[in-house]
Amino acid sequence: MTLITDKIFLVIDGLPPTSFFAAIEPLKQIDSVFFYSPASGSIDDISEQQHSYLVYLCETEETLIDSIRKSREELDKHIVALRMYNKKDKATRDLSKEAAKITMVTTCRNYYRGNLTELANIDEFDRTYTSTNAIPWYIKDTFINKFINKALRTEDVSVLYRFRFYIMDLSEQLEMKFFELKEKQKDILQLYRHSQLNRNEVENFQRNIGNLISTNEYLSTSSQRSVAYDFAIKSPKRDGFERVLFEYQVDLNIVQTIIIADVREYSKFPEQVEFLVDIGAVFQIDSCQYNVEEDLWHVQVHATDQDADLAAKYMEY
Repeated sequence: MTLITDKIFLVIDGLPPTSFFAAIEPLKQIDSVFFYSPASGSIDDISEQQHSYLVYLCETEETLIDSIRKSREELDKHIVALRMYNKKDKATRDLSKEAAKITMVTTCRNYYRGNLTELANIDEFDRTYTSTNAIPWYIKDTFINKFINKALRTEDVSVLYRFRFYIMDLSEQLEMKFFELKEKQKDILQLYRHSQLNRNEVENFQRNIGNLISTNEYLSTSSQRSVAYDFAIKSPKRDGFERVLFEYQVDLNIVQTIIIADVREYSKFPEQVEFLVDIGAVFQIDSCQYNVEEDLWHVQVHATDQDADLAAKYMEY
């Protein structure tokens, strides 16, 4: 499924505990939540302004069915609209940068309909964005990095094309910051990142020692091992998944194609010393071992110039 059609309607029988809303908030594919509760009452502190999904309280079966039907019709209208933008894009590839920005903003406003928080972020982006603040906009936890990284992971070309002007700006700004980094950092750069992988993915790393992997998204890392380790340990462990600490070694004297930027100055948490790696960085897997004392897997990789043209395909659109 594509980023556009991957939406869920969630129907709950009864009123949930307060913790329910925090638990489902990260699930951005949820479009609407319907609570069926015949007993009269209300859900405190729940509103469209506070959640990334639409919320409905239905006291009768008729109200529930009608709310679902109307929400489905509204969602279908927006899906059709987004598909129309896709057809229009194919016929107008000579659009100016400003026109490309309008296309991106329109797409985002349609996708985040009903989410007043993200709509406010989109309005601010529309008013204030310039190429020089492409990195700060990406670092913010808003619609941009959520939208782009999912499109990159799924290789959703139609969405990537709508974001083409911003992706170009971001990569160009990262490259400028990389030149600044190389002036200061002359030797090996060690970076860290935490993740959770299912058992099959961990075994795949074990089977492929010596082989290459390529990032299909912008990679957020830290130069502080303790930062990545703390995130790994404190993150709730999902059933069937393993905690993983990635260690990336980048020899700036040898590797010529990878683009890495020190972006701590744009972060709300500069003490995390964040480094952002551009799309298509290529690494060779050195080891994948379980650390009993730390109760997590260590995956060590190093940057290489092999197959470094993988990133170029994202810049062709």
